Amino acid sequence: MRKQAAFVLMVLVLVAAVAQAAQQRAGASSQDKFKASDNAGWGPSNLLGSRWSIEIVDNEGRPWGSNFLALDDRGNPHISYYDPTEKDLRYARWNGAEWLIETVDSQGVVGPGSTLALDSSDSPHISYYDSTNGVIKYAHWNGIQWEIDTVDIGNRGILALEDDGNPQIIYHIRDDNLIKHAFWNGVDWDVAIIRDNLAELWGMDMALDDQGNPHIMYIEARVVWEEYWFDLYYLRWNGVEWQSELVASTIAPNDGGDASGSISVDVDSLGYPHVAFFDLTYWFGSLLYWHKTANGWIYGRFADESTKGAAPSLVLDDDDNPHIAFVDNYWNYGSRDLKYFWSTGSRWLVERVKNTGQVDWSLSLALDKNDNPVISYDGRFYAGEYGLLMLARGELFRNDNLLPLIANQADRSAGR
Repeated sequence: MRKQAAFVLMVLVLVAAVAQAAQQRAGASSQDKFKASDNAGWGPSNLLGSRWSIEIVDNEGRPWGSNFLALDDRGNPHISYYDPTEKDLRYARWNGAEWLIETVDSQGVVGPGSTLALDSSDSPHISYYDSTNGVIKYAHWNGIQWEIDTVDIGNRGILALEDDGNPQIIYHIRDDNLIKHAFWNGVDWDVAIIRDNLAELWGMDMALDDQGNPHIMYIEARVVWEEYWFDLYYLRWNGVEWQSELVASTIAPNDGGDASGSISVDVDSLGYPHVAFFDLTYWFGSLLYWHKTANGWIYGRFADESTKGAAPSLVLDDDDNPHIAFVDNYWNYGSRDLKYFWSTGSRWLVERVKNTGQVDWSLSLALDKNDNPVISYDGRFYAGEYGLLMLARGELFRNDNLLPLIANQADRSAGR
């Protein structure tokens, strides 16, 4: 009888809690900036989930294919992106009251694969591909106007800024099978080949450590016995020379082609790299998060079966905890989700930000001063149509919605 009474009491308490949560939701102001995220199927976050606001940034440019996000010192978002209708590079920023949008470059087909960084004055710096001329370009705002410079021949590149505002760019030259690194020395571009005899580039990314040294990870595709084999490499400048390391062989990443969006890298406060990518050797592709330590690489795979996605964007917070945004269910256009994983240091948590099937493969993640996520992405209305440039702002609730992560420290550097 006591057990039955206790059970009945527990049920009544749960029913009351659900009713109270529903009442609180119903009574929430329609003017509330944040709305509860749609987390059906994710347990506790149905009642105690994080809150997200979704807004349209550009409903005219019809952005598609690439966008890149950075936050200024006030937490205002800045986004570079490609307008496929006009074939221009565009730039949008939030000034605290409204979105200000402008065309940076319209000379030819320009803007695919743009990456953006803000300097200490919150002035934007953008690298991007000029497909008309087959070159990498660099644009920055000097306080009065945009200054545009041609860096080198090449395909899509990755930009990062040193503390003094000088840019570093890595880029791929497909015809010559090269990866090159360029940095502005204050007078001119200093260019070096950092990888030659490259079979085929499947994706790359770069981040700088606290000393301004670049850390690069890239995926090389090579044909063996009429099959594609994939190798993950880590390349870094130690202050004196470039050092290269084969991290893993026989991985099978999602089809990133020459885009940088198939892999994402950040560097922690100790100077070790963290990387996120999808590996198709795990049935339709599992999200992998690997990071290096003083004792070697830690290999982690998310055990959740729904992580069959693409376009990961990884950022470390002030405590070196990883945050990852990505497109889930990428292979099923009608049910693509914008999903967000983050670590508290002791457990992984998950949020489904948007699950209306309107998310395309291009997205970018940044964290505000409170380590809350801001995500820019390409949101589509229906199949076959270019979408809108969208922005999601999250206010995280650190609940106990645990997502298992399988860690395996076995050496995967040897080929099959």
